[in-house]
Amino acid sequence: MSIYEKFAELAKKQDTFVLKTEDRENAWTVMSHPYGPRGRVYYAADMKIMDGGRDYIPCLGRAPIMAAVKADDRVYFKNAPFGQAEDIPLLEDVLEELAQKCWECLLVKIPDRGEAEEEQDNNDKYAYFRARECLIKGIQPQRLWFYASKDIDLLGNILVGNLSVEAAVDNEIARLHRGPLSKVAPEGQVIDYRKTMRYFNDPDLLQPWEKELAASIRGRENRTFEVHLAKEGGTAVVRVKGALLMHAIHFNISNIITDFCDADGNLIAGVDRHCGCDDITQVLYHKIVVYSRQ
Repeated sequence: MSIYEKFAELAKKQDTFVLKTEDRENAWTVMSHPYGPRGRVYYAADMKIMDGGRDYIPCLGRAPIMAAVKADDRVYFKNAPFGQAEDIPLLEDVLEELAQKCWECLLVKIPDRGEAEEEQDNNDKYAYFRARECLIKGIQPQRLWFYASKDIDLLGNILVGNLSVEAAVDNEIARLHRGPLSKVAPEGQVIDYRKTMRYFNDPDLLQPWEKELAASIRGRENRTFEVHLAKEGGTAVVRVKGALLMHAIHFNISNIITDFCDADGNLIAGVDRHCGCDDITQVLYHKIVVYSRQ
């Protein structure tokens, strides 16, 4: 039985319990609180192993992390909290499914007005870059509006039975009307996102090499990459954070600054030091080539 199967079995019977791996090398104390009429939210805190695995005490200074949500006796895990594993029900996946249902409900409530909508004075540039952001990050446009990445809030309330999909959408529309964006919400925002989706579905929005470069960095934005550049007969090698590279792809800007040298290592004068992603020839991560432009 995997650690996740064991968690799910214990969660069906107990609200608080100690979770141990089979080899007794790792342990967590698990606490929970009610969430809606049919749900619970679980938090896990590391425990320190004592006396050869026969005893465990809480690790001081380590705050509990949100580990899972239970809805109708089914447990959904948040970001695989006990290590990577295949075929575990992830909270992120079910929330994204609910986000899709919310989006479909919203489109019914605010129908597409076709050409009249296209002519409305909304920011096409905003929609264009939002669509590029979605493709670069590998997410759907509606996720940016309905999907809460840091908590379960709106979608979690649907999951545990506090709200129906329609009620959740109505609440969100009302919230937007009350908020600082009330002049454009929700109709204006929906129009912006419809435009975003039209750009998103354009196969030419990103060049093939842009898609390949983004895929090589995605999920490692906080890591540092070794980037090889070529420009006007010169070459350069720089170390760049993944987030900066993703930003450069997103907005198609030249935000990498470096000097270029010839084949003998001599500095080449007069070459523009500002580089964009189209100047990148190769990207390495831990000395492994993750991207190479032909």
